[in-house]
Amino acid sequence: MTLPLKWDDRRDRRKAEKIADIIRQDIKHDFLGLQPPAFDPTLQKYRPGLKIAVAPKIPSLLDAWVKFVDFKTQQGKVQETTLTDAYPRVDKMLTKVDPELLRLSNSKELLSFLTKHYKPSTLVFYYTKISACANWAVKQDIWEKNPYSRDLAILKSQCENPEKSGKAYSDSEAMTILKAIATDRFTSPYAYIKHSYYGQFLKFLFLTGA
Repeated sequence: MTLPLKWDDRRDRRKAEKIADIIRQDIKHDFLGLQPPAFDPTLQKYRPGLKIAVAPKIPSLLDAWVKFVDFKTQQGKVQETTLTDAYPRVDKMLTKVDPELLRLSNSKELLSFLTKHYKPSTLVFYYTKISACANWAVKQDIWEKNPYSRDLAILKSQCENPEKSGKAYSDSEAMTILKAIATDRFTSPYAYIKHSYYGQFLKFLFLTGA
């Protein structure tokens, strides 16, 4: 079936472009597995003159996070340190991220981006809060699913098994090595330069992952 549109003037073209954009949004809505299905394969719902039901915009992670924090604050059951330290840390991180990465459909891209800037243990902290927010959003019918719970499980696994994170040493192993260097534990008494001389440089390498 084809849509009975004419291309006689710019107004007709704008109508066609608007309908094409709505079809694109409906297809994306269904591709994400959201319910109820939005795309009409018969194209009847997109006929000119008919009122088109546009799929509702899915709130971003930042949108859901703001609502989540507001809900928890009003509830009054959250520890003071969570409100004054933990939540602001997550909020600061999210506001620095490209808004496109905070779309629910871009959860994988968000994790890929963050792993380049934070170590797994830090991301576990962030994703513990993010996943809690997502679970709340699902219960509030804001979202259909929580795509961040799987990412949290992956990050926890990397912390338990450092070799999977791509690091040569775990954080505790790195600290042991740096301590030995700083105290010249293995420096020969005849060495011209002590190991501690390189301590700050090696600490820099560990911190940057170089």
